[in-house]
Amino acid sequence: MNKILALLLVSLMVFPLIAASHSDEYLDSHPSMSLHGGQTHMAGPYHIEIVTAEKEITVYMTDHAGNPIDVEIAHGSATIMNADETRTVIKLTAAGDNFLNGSGEFTLTETTGVWVSVKFPDEAAWRSKFTPLAKRPVAADDPSVSKSPVEHDHSAHQH
Repeated sequence: MNKILALLLVSLMVFPLIAASHSDEYLDSHPSMSLHGGQTHMAGPYHIEIVTAEKEITVYMTDHAGNPIDVEIAHGSATIMNADETRTVIKLTAAGDNFLNGSGEFTLTETTGVWVSVKFPDEAAWRSKFTPLAKRPVAADDPSVSKSPVEHDHSAHQH
């Protein structure tokens, strides 16, 4: 019984460290994790990267190791909310191997929130909130600062 209790306690101490390695805060402070120069967040088993341009939103989907996810049968939406309460919904459709795209009239500022939802058949919708133009600190260990190669090691846990 003591061995089980000890194993449980060690698991409870280690799990937050593993989970934190994939938190949105971690991804925000490590821009090199965003393969297309956007903002990347976790959503269930996926990384969702949002890239915004004038009148266009592109959403890239990868697994936690950065491998592309086929989105041919997926669809989604991006809801853009500004501080002045304006709200715009952009329909996202598959536009390439691992990305969805949509366009419309919207304005982005540093405080704009963009809620992205991506739905695959037979799965719950995967969602995350982004602030694509917000200023974010860059961690000292990010390769853009440290000049070390990008490494994303998942050997400590399974997905």
